[in-house]
Amino acid sequence: MTETFGPTTETAPLRILHIVAAEETPGEADQALALMERLAMLGHTQSLLAAPGSALEAEARSRGLEVAPLALPSIAQLSRGLDLVHAHDSRAHSMAVATARAPVIVSRRIGKPVLRSPAARWKYRRAAHFIAISHYVEQMLLNAAIPPERISVVYEGVDVSDHAPGADSRLAIALDGDARAIVEQAAQLAGVPVEFVRDGAMDALCGRVFLYLTRRGASILPVLRAMACGVPVIASRVEGPAEIVEDDQTGFLVSNDAQEVANAICQALDRPELGAHARARVAERFTLDRMAGDTLEAYRRTLAPPQPESSSS
Repeated sequence: MTETFGPTTETAPLRILHIVAAEETPGEADQALALMERLAMLGHTQSLLAAPGSALEAEARSRGLEVAPLALPSIAQLSRGLDLVHAHDSRAHSMAVATARAPVIVSRRIGKPVLRSPAARWKYRRAAHFIAISHYVEQMLLNAAIPPERISVVYEGVDVSDHAPGADSRLAIALDGDARAIVEQAAQLAGVPVEFVRDGAMDALCGRVFLYLTRRGASILPVLRAMACGVPVIASRVEGPAEIVEDDQTGFLVSNDAQEVANAICQALDRPELGAHARARVAERFTLDRMAGDTLEAYRRTLAPPQPESSSS
């Protein structure tokens, strides 16, 4: 008898296995746990496989989520009879498509071209659906010949209630990265002290302006977290951040030119309304609830029975 998957109705609760294999990916881990919490509120049954002894495993338990140590036999055993498996990182993707007994949905967060090796082609063919965190990431999948009907764009989300806007005494905060020298030069031209941080948590990003300069497509999560704090963002005009920041409305999109960045810093510090607009944009379009709802829509889209081709009369 052929095994079937999927709920009996479009509104039936789903049974989902989440997998996070990477141990040093706080962004992916936070998003996975937040997604699980919101789907649980909607009545869906879920469990998580995480690296044994990892911070994620401990955090999931502290939140009352069902979690077990990640191992290949566990994927095969726990996925049997479920509606779907959601792999949240690249290693989880590889492990899931090799062993899962339910359709696999893969979150892809990195804006890098998909490898074209035989192993990569096999891996990407076996996933039932992909969730891209931006249109730029979606384009990377399309470039790898993934059919558009197997891709959903679901932006990451943040909770604006996690951190209310406040009067942080720090003027400029910058996420340390590959454009640090440009940030330092721009801050000197603007006459503004800048503090570099590596932690992308909300508290770390809540100065009066947030600088996110990079030379390539980048994650949007630090941008969303800063905006949720009511902080205007000055970001490189590259794929990813350029989908989130509204130029001259919630911050500024700039080339990686020190003088242009310096001018943007001065303007942002003189226009407090930019921060209010940034926070409002997150509250409207990039909440965790919206992320969960869009993810659930991608789940339903994956599990929907194929539509019969219309016959010509």
